[in-house]
Amino acid sequence: MKSLGCGWRQIKWKDIEITGGEKPTANFKKVAYDRALEKNINFVHVSLSHENNKAIAFAVSEKK
Repeated sequence: MKSLGCGWRQIKWKDIEITGGEKPTANFKKVAYDRALEKNINFVHVSLSHENNKAIAFAVSEKK
């Protein structure tokens, strides 16, 4: 959400989906998709890590 330039009040949690596999990928729906188009964002790099009961995530938006 911050990577799109807004917070959780403007975008619903379910409007951003992180899919796994070899590399995490961000998929946008509804308001998040519209916001990415407005900001000319064509890709979001996602990094996830966890250990025991702690987790961290980073997202960096790439513009066209």
